[in-house]
Amino acid sequence: MRWRIGMFVLLIAMGVVGCTSLGEQMDLLDEPLREVKVSYFENYGGMNEETFLSFDSAEDLELFREAITTAVQSSAEISSDPDYDLQVTYNSNDGELPTHGIHMWAGEAVTFLYIADEDVYAATPQMSKKLNDLLKKAPNS
Repeated sequence: MRWRIGMFVLLIAMGVVGCTSLGEQMDLLDEPLREVKVSYFENYGGMNEETFLSFDSAEDLELFREAITTAVQSSAEISSDPDYDLQVTYNSNDGELPTHGIHMWAGEAVTFLYIADEDVYAATPQMSKKLNDLLKKAPNS
C-alpha cells in the first residue's frame, strides 16, 4: 500500500514539474496576419524601421505565426544582442490593429523577446530550422 501511495505522489509531482517547466507561450492577436517585416536589430525596446525583408504570403505568415505562438518562455541567459526586429501586422475589417514588435535571435535555437519586455521565449527546434531556412532563401537576405 505504501508503494502505491509513493508512486501516486511521484506521478503527481512529475506532472506538476512537467507542466511548470514548459512555461508560458508567446501570444499574437487572433486576427489574420497581414505582413511580417524584418529589420536588423539596433536597440532594445525600439524597432528599427529600415526593413530589409517583408513576408506576406499565406505560407510564410503561417510559419511565423506557428513559430511565435509555439515558442515557450525560457530561463536561458542571453549573452548577445538580437539579430533582427520583427514587425507583425494584422488584417482587420474593424480598423487599425496594434503591431507586435519582437526582437529575434536567429541560429540553431531561435529566440524571441517582445519589444519592451523582459521574458525570453524559445522556438522549438523544428520551427527554428524552418525560420532560419526561410530567412536564408529570402531575396535580399
